[in-house]
Amino acid sequence: MFNQLFREPAAIRRYLNAPLLEDRLLYLNHCAKQGNAPTILCQIAKYQLGIIEHVPLETGSAHTLEDIKIAANRYMASYKPQTSCSEISLLTYKKEFIRYANHWLRFLGRLRVHECPIASQIMAFTDYMQNEKGLSKASVIQRRHHLKIFFSQTREEPGQFLAHLTPKQVDGALIQISQKGIYTHWSMQCIASSLRTFFKYLAHAPQRDHSSVLIRGKGNKFRRCPLWPQTVNEITLLVKDRLPTEHVFLNRCGQPITRFGIHTLVKRHAQKVSKLMPSLKTKRVSPHTIRHTTATHMLRAGVDINTIRAYLGHVSMNTTTIYAETDLEMKAKALALCEVKKSRMTGHWRDDVGLMNFLRSI
Repeated sequence: MFNQLFREPAAIRRYLNAPLLEDRLLYLNHCAKQGNAPTILCQIAKYQLGIIEHVPLETGSAHTLEDIKIAANRYMASYKPQTSCSEISLLTYKKEFIRYANHWLRFLGRLRVHECPIASQIMAFTDYMQNEKGLSKASVIQRRHHLKIFFSQTREEPGQFLAHLTPKQVDGALIQISQKGIYTHWSMQCIASSLRTFFKYLAHAPQRDHSSVLIRGKGNKFRRCPLWPQTVNEITLLVKDRLPTEHVFLNRCGQPITRFGIHTLVKRHAQKVSKLMPSLKTKRVSPHTIRHTTATHMLRAGVDINTIRAYLGHVSMNTTTIYAETDLEMKAKALALCEVKKSRMTGHWRDDVGLMNFLRSI
């Protein structure tokens, strides 16, 4: 990657010898796949060195946006004496440092984002109001805003807060909001109405179904797929102390894991397994590889091709038939079933009474 971005050997050595080489290359390859130009990739690689120098990433801990802003100030303090740029240019460099650090740490799963204490429940309530109740997008956004206003008054954990919430605490929080003097009487009534609808939803919210998963695929289309019994048992143990509306898979910061985090997780475990299976060292393992392998095993197990199509979420059967066409092992087995096995003839053919009678009758 660096050989393609830089020409000077000294610059290439500097980027190769800097810490966190694997994490930097992983993110640069991701940015290249997103269609970023080589000049942008050079800029990202440059800021990565500054981020490593002023943000302690090697410790493995997560960082907040405030930590990034403090690191940006240190970066500019060390950068300013080396250049004669204007204040506007320096401010632009600082914003770029914060933006690139934010994106990179989020990609690595090392960014700690402060959310509303019950963000997952509000998200589920939003989907319910829009998809089940049929409210307009503007109404859903307004009700979600009312809930965030109310729940921003607490700093407790989500489960503890909802489990011990009393009508007296609700009244006290509404009084605190009204005493700020920035909301009218009508706005306070709207907030109370949204709260009433939200608590009614939580009281009648369906329990989590562990036997299947609802997947949103391309084109915003949904499909439901069953889970293996072993997977169901593991998920049940994982979410036994959580509310039905909370996320299942969380990262080290307690935030919902992203698709980038899943990709990193699969790659990390593939590297560990490659020590026991050296053949994996030459293969590129990703979540899509697991998807492809699962479909191939289902096909070899005799699952109908149309069932596999529904499981993968393919619209056209032609897309699914690729798995059948590329599976050479299944072709070899099918050919072996059709093979005519030769039987050894013992003795002369004239000694075969049945054959001689048949020839005489002709």
